[in-house]
Amino acid sequence: MATPYYVDVMIRMGDIIHDLHGRLLYLVHKIIIEEKIQLVVSWPDMKATEFGFVFRVFGPDETLKKFVLSCQPMVTREMIRVYPISETPPHAKADHYFARDRSVEKQTPGYLNRENERCKRRGVQVKTNANILQEPKKSPYLPLQSGSTEKRFSIYIKKVSGMAPESSGGNNYGLGLTVPIF
Repeated sequence: MATPYYVDVMIRMGDIIHDLHGRLLYLVHKIIIEEKIQLVVSWPDMKATEFGFVFRVFGPDETLKKFVLSCQPMVTREMIRVYPISETPPHAKADHYFARDRSVEKQTPGYLNRENERCKRRGVQVKTNANILQEPKKSPYLPLQSGSTEKRFSIYIKKVSGMAPESSGGNNYGLGLTVPIF
């Protein structure tokens, strides 16, 4: 994906960093759904179990302006700082992507509950899973809320080295497409 522009958002409140990253990812999701334009997200200072303080969004200039505008309530409350929209540096090397980590999600009690609800609706035997962890392995996750069902859920995210598969084409959360690092 060509990513000519980007905008960095700096988290200013470390005590609610996961919630703020979740809110920012939700705003990206909302714009992707409403505008039918793909944005791509990145966490440039992500570590093994932490997202870091920078949330980066790539996309067309006009769409990024809409994202920046949607961040204003958090800027006003001094929760985040939004830097100016900039051109992606020409020397930036695209060599990784961020993807939803479904393997971790399948180890949570919430996953088992959803699976059991599906089994009940289909009239099949309810599953039990000895692999369910009370606390999933330490993998970065963000709390989100569904806009359609209003249910809360966690989305686990992993950083993957290399180029994103051609078939992925991105998703409605800005994940799954190769991003430049700089």
